[in-house]
Amino acid sequence: MKSIAAFTASMILVGSTCIAMAQDATPGTGSKHTRNPAVEKIFKTIKTQKNQITADVTNGKLTADMANTINAKLKSIEDEIKADFKQNKKNGTRGLTDSQIETLNQELTANAANIP
Repeated sequence: MKSIAAFTASMILVGSTCIAMAQDATPGTGSKHTRNPAVEKIFKTIKTQKNQITADVTNGKLTADMANTINAKLKSIEDEIKADFKQNKKNGTRGLTDSQIETLNQELTANAANIP
């Protein structure tokens, strides 16, 4: 049980670090940071799914293997967000495109179906 708790804690730490890095990459204007509400929703959804996975492992609704699989998909989505930000910046675009946001939301919706 301690190993599951340690794993879960490490996944939350890694995930929150990735989200914080992605948020820092979100452009702002002037001294106030203006963030796209759709992007903020994506970050919130990722955090919510991670919290639910942790709770479900603790309550026995998910096995550690199932949690690993679902968390791996979330990690993949976070990596995709970082790559999208980087590619868009390289192309002179700030933030995420509507198409990228739509794709990310679809992936998160599909991932949510695996969480009890």
